[in-house]
This record gives sequence, C-alpha cells and structure tokens, in this order.
Amino acid sequence: MLDNVIKKYYVRIAITALTIFAGAIYANQSVVVPPYVNTIVYLMILALVPYSVWNFNKKMKKILEIEDKAVRERNIINANMIKMLLIYVPTMLCSIIYFVEPNESSLGAALVSLILFLLFAKPTDKVA
Repeated sequence: MLDNVIKKYYVRIAITALTIFAGAIYANQSVVVPPYVNTIVYLMILALVPYSVWNFNKKMKKILEIEDKAVRERNIINANMIKMLLIYVPTMLCSIIYFVEPNESSLGAALVSLILFLLFAKPTDKVA
C-alpha cells in the first residue's frame, strides 16, 4: 500500500544528501545569503516538524475509523505525503542554502533537518 510513498521518501533523502555533498564539493564563497533567510528556514523547521506530526496523528485517528478499505488507503497515502512535504520543504531549503553558501552553520542546519526528516517523515499507517 505504501510502497510508492516509501520510494518517494528514500528519493527525497538521496536528493537532499546529494545536494549537501555537492555543496561541500562546490564550495562557492562568492554568494552571501542574508541572515534573515537562515532565520526564516530555522523557524520553519521548528514550526513545521511538530505541526506535521501533530496533523498526521490527528488525521490518522479519523482515517482509521473509515470502513471502506480503498478510501482508507488513499487517505493514508495522502496524509503521509502531506507529512513528508511539510517536513521536506525546510530540509530542502537548508540543503540549498548550504549549496549556495557553504559554512558550518548552514551545514549543521542541513544535517539536523535531514535527520529530522529521517526520523519524523517515514511513511506509516499507524498512529503514534
């Protein structure tokens, strides 16, 4: 049921890891990202990760009450995709910022957000 969603999960992990790796190799020092952009991305991480987990659990409680199996499976897939999207947006933004401006701060944020994506965005059909 969740095979396609799990493949998308691993593809997103690979894309983010490759972007971080490319940022380490490319090491462009001529571009400066304004500090407020980093702050906005950090706040997105702090806000969207707990919200996505809370929203997913709330939706799953309603979805598991649905009797029709096909509708329930479709709603589980949609809930997982929304959770992955909400956590992936700041993760990808952090890795892009690191690619554009490689420094220790943006590397740390990119790695932390990737770890949060690994921990909290894994597709599941259970309520936490």
